[in-house]
Amino acid sequence: MFTWINSQAVRCDQGFEVESMGRFTIDYREGSKKVSVYVENGMEGGKPCVIIMKPTAFEKWDGDPPGASNPLEKQQEMLRNFIEAMEFQGLAVVVNR
Repeated sequence: MFTWINSQAVRCDQGFEVESMGRFTIDYREGSKKVSVYVENGMEGGKPCVIIMKPTAFEKWDGDPPGASNPLEKQQEMLRNFIEAMEFQGLAVVVNR
């Protein structure tokens, strides 16, 4: 279940938050860990959407050492969480490939 933190951020009872930080950045957080996702605005199926510009956006947490990466399953979970949070806010998500 999602709740609004403020007009730009939502929190899920599953332990993550998603917050728009500006026109091109949306932060995905789990506790003290964060990924800054570069996005652009667009339309998908007649509905406003955010376009994730890098398909590897969830590959590693901000501040991780070089060479570190999240397991593929974790990356997929983070993307699913991000999509659910955006849908709660009335936005579709497109991953630029």
